[in-house]
Amino acid sequence: MAELIWECLIISIVLLFGINIGLAMGLTKIPKNILLSVSLLYGAILFILNLMTWFVTPLYNFTNEYISLIIGLIGVITILTGIHTIIKWRKDGKVHDLLLSKATVCSSICCFSGFTFTAILLSKTMESFYLEFSIIMALALIVIMIFFYSFSKFLRHAERPYPVLLGNFMILNGFY
Repeated sequence: MAELIWECLIISIVLLFGINIGLAMGLTKIPKNILLSVSLLYGAILFILNLMTWFVTPLYNFTNEYISLIIGLIGVITILTGIHTIIKWRKDGKVHDLLLSKATVCSSICCFSGFTFTAILLSKTMESFYLEFSIIMALALIVIMIFFYSFSKFLRHAERPYPVLLGNFMILNGFY
C-alpha cells in the first residue's frame, strides 16, 4: 500500500513541477533549441537522481521519518515563489525574467528534491521494475515541460497577465 502512495506522489511531483517548470520557461521566452537542451538535461538529472537512490539506502530511515516535513517545506517554498512572482509583476508591470528566474530555479530544486526523497522511499519497495519506472518518469518530465512551454503561448492571450497565471498555479501547486 505504501508503494502505491509513493508512486502516486512521484507521478504528481513530476506532473505538477513539469507543468510549473514548462510554464516558467515559457515566461522567459527562451528559444526552442535551448528549451530542448534544458528539458533533456532535466530528464537526465531526474534519471540519474533516480538511479542514485539505490545507493543511498542509509537515508531511508531519515526520509521515512521526515517525508511529511520535506514535502511541506517544498510546498511552502513553491507558495512563496508564486507570491514573489505575482508581487514582482505588480511592482514592475512587465515581464523580464531570465531562464535563471526564481520561478524556474525554485521549481527545479523543489522538483528534484521532492522526487529524490520520494524515490528513496520507493526504491526500497519497488525493486523489480524500478529502472523502467525511472525511465518513464524522466521521459514524462521532458514531454510535460515541452508541452507546457508550447501551451504557454496560448496563455499569453488570456485576460489575466501571464506572470499572475504562473504565480497562481505555483501557489495552487504549493498547497497541493
